[in-house]
Amino acid sequence: MVDTLKERLISKLAIDDNQCWLYTGYTDELGYGIITHQGGGLKAHRASWIVHKGDIPKDKDVLHKCDVRCCINPDHLFLGTHQDNMRDRDLKGRGANTQGMNHPNVWLTENEVLEIRKLLVEGGLKKWQIAERYKTTSANIYRIEKRLTWRHI
Repeated sequence: MVDTLKERLISKLAIDDNQCWLYTGYTDELGYGIITHQGGGLKAHRASWIVHKGDIPKDKDVLHKCDVRCCINPDHLFLGTHQDNMRDRDLKGRGANTQGMNHPNVWLTENEVLEIRKLLVEGGLKKWQIAERYKTTSANIYRIEKRLTWRHI
């Protein structure tokens, strides 16, 4: 007999003191439950939404009120945009600060960025020359100039 998605979800849950329905099946590296559905992997909280509340609009994510990634309690879930999810994350202080020196791929210091901006304003050097001086790329100098990166300083 083939179990329904709902039956498979219910067979792999434990309820905690906060009434979170913790998915006890496979979880990904971020802690989200993953269940097999229609030949692929589906995040368990999304599966729970589908089972209990219906289809998920293409422009919406399923977000957690409880902030427990493996929770599949439909009362703890709500729909929102990706931007809503990022805002919720930041308001709750869960977002990693990856600005400037905190970015994992940083190779310039804040002082160097300030020096680069000064050189750009002075106009004596081309972007490629500044890039060469700071062992970076012209594209990176452009992003610094246009404040696409290092906006916080």
